Amino acid sequence: MYNWLQKLDQALIRESSREPIITKTLFRTLLAKDKLSIIDCGAAGGSLPEWSVIDSSTIMYGFEPDESECQRLNDLVQSTGKNHYYYPQALAGTAQKGRKFYITNHPQSCSLYMPNQKLIERWRQYPGSIPQKTVDNVGLKRITAVDTSTLDLWAQKNSIQEIDFIKMDVQGAELEILQGGSKLLSSALGLIVEVWFSPV
Repeated sequence: MYNWLQKLDQALIRESSREPIITKTLFRTLLAKDKLSIIDCGAAGGSLPEWSVIDSSTIMYGFEPDESECQRLNDLVQSTGKNHYYYPQALAGTAQKGRKFYITNHPQSCSLYMPNQKLIERWRQYPGSIPQKTVDNVGLKRITAVDTSTLDLWAQKNSIQEIDFIKMDVQGAELEILQGGSKLLSSALGLIVEVWFSPV
């Protein structure tokens, strides 16, 4: 234990005060042989930057119905050697063929649920201090169809028994995806879930 504390002290001196020194040191020493398994539901744009500090100690499974975005993300991680895998799959509460999928003006706001146009037409955004109608960004563009699966079916197919963390940002379908992943969910240590308090 004393040797490990010495290593921690040395690391604290070496590392920048802006980095999560203890976290990085733990993963380099005591947890060097362990990998955190993380599911990212709604992975468009890439996974949460909070995990990047321990990228080498994680296995990331990302889900995104947009095939071209999944391909972009898989190509990106191949060049970095990260253990990240992105699936062009829509997750839901049940496996279903040809479920309606609502494509919005912003690709990261697409959903299994139709946007509430009446509500979001009342909202404004201020990117760069310039007022912009929210509906122009996240309003409905077109409707298509996707085949859905569940977290539990995916885990069974890929022989995954447990997962450490699950992140969800899927524009309203979070609850039903959790319901379709009850077996896998029982092993999770933590969840990061987007929640809306109005019917967006």
